[in-house]
Amino acid sequence: MAIVKLKRSAVPGKIPQVSDLALGELGVNTYDGKLYIQKDNGVQSVVEVGAHLIQGLMPFSVYDPSETGKVLSSVDADRVPWSGVQDKPSSFTPSAHGHDATEITTNASYQFVTSNQKTAWDGKQDAISDTTDLVFLNAEVNGNLTPAVTGVSDLGTALLHFNEAWIDILHAGSLPDMCVADILVESTVTQIDITDLDGNLHGGYWFEALTASASGYLQCFVNGDTTGTNYYCNVLDSYSATVSNTVANNAYVGQLTNGNVQGSIYLDGFGKFRVRSEQAGDYQNSNIAIYSMHKTATITNITSLSFRGVASNNIVAGSRFRLYRRR
Repeated sequence: MAIVKLKRSAVPGKIPQVSDLALGELGVNTYDGKLYIQKDNGVQSVVEVGAHLIQGLMPFSVYDPSETGKVLSSVDADRVPWSGVQDKPSSFTPSAHGHDATEITTNASYQFVTSNQKTAWDGKQDAISDTTDLVFLNAEVNGNLTPAVTGVSDLGTALLHFNEAWIDILHAGSLPDMCVADILVESTVTQIDITDLDGNLHGGYWFEALTASASGYLQCFVNGDTTGTNYYCNVLDSYSATVSNTVANNAYVGQLTNGNVQGSIYLDGFGKFRVRSEQAGDYQNSNIAIYSMHKTATITNITSLSFRGVASNNIVAGSRFRLYRRR
């Protein structure tokens, strides 16, 4: 049997020249495992057989250097956009898990308390022993403004006792968690802002302002609207035997002159922001003023309150503002 042997070389990288091969004759490099043939398309040359089939392809040693039969992932394959992921679920059901307290945001409505604090609050009892002010409270609730205590003969004083009854109850500790803000002014300021409120949830608010300024009105603005002409105020002022009535296009709720202003803040059934407040003057409590103030435009909720004087830096050090939710 005849054996055909091709021209060959065992030298690594050696390629036959045109003079080494006749046209149609094959040559092989037994070291590299490559086969060569002479090509003549008008120009003679030697080419590697099959080289054009793998031109531009990634060498096997690159995409599977460990010879596992698995192609290594490419950089682009690791960066598939979310929109390009196929057959992904439309929703993901969360598994049961917990959160540390530091990961939870608290506000005026939701706060953490210790077990001891909860036990102490649950054990609070009404500390008021004198029912005098409670008579006024019940009379106001029932719509009966006739004073029930000897020596009280005017509506202003009746309302004063009514508000004082509420403040006394709150201070006594029977409703400690109803306090939303308690602010002591340490240096002169222009405005006191109380934010993160929810008047719909809290059913409105009671407020108390203890001020020590030389002069000027105290204003109460809602939801960042500090334009005084967007509000109207009606003031009934009683001093000794003199009673006067004043209407102002502003957000007045009291006087800053050594005043103790108390009142309620709420939305009426028509979406109007309203403040009903009263104030005992500095003349041996003989001066009583009742304020009825509202915002001209309707709103849907009370989310912030701003207390300020009519002039800059009109709220002096030593003043105190307390805000209580009504429910």
